[in-house]
Amino acid sequence: DVVVGAQFANVGGTTNAGAVYVWAGGSGLSGTLAPTATLRVVGAATADQLGIATGQAIQCADVNGDGTLDLVVGASNANVGSTVDAGAVYVWTGGTGLTATVSPTSTLAAPSAAASDQLGS
Repeated sequence: DVVVGAQFANVGGTTNAGAVYVWAGGSGLSGTLAPTATLRVVGAATADQLGIATGQAIQCADVNGDGTLDLVVGASNANVGSTVDAGAVYVWTGGTGLTATVSPTSTLAAPSAAASDQLGS
């Protein structure tokens, strides 16, 4: 599969909320294709920048122990509660259910986050 971040994507009318696009691999991966899945965060704020730094803030790992790779994605400028730019990390469960527009399975945030901590950068 191919996973790519678009940190400046406008999502649901929110400027630079960011998105992550997934294309399913296999023999059909040729030509110009629409993504199989678009990962986004409902309620994202302007400039959260989900998917910033593809290869650093986007990782594949089996975090739930089911033998399938999951996606772990940082949004270093995400606001956590009223804390501006505290940053957050989002987890999407991998597998065949990763299609269409998908919200994260889990949201991870640092306890007692301070402004500009930028978790997930």
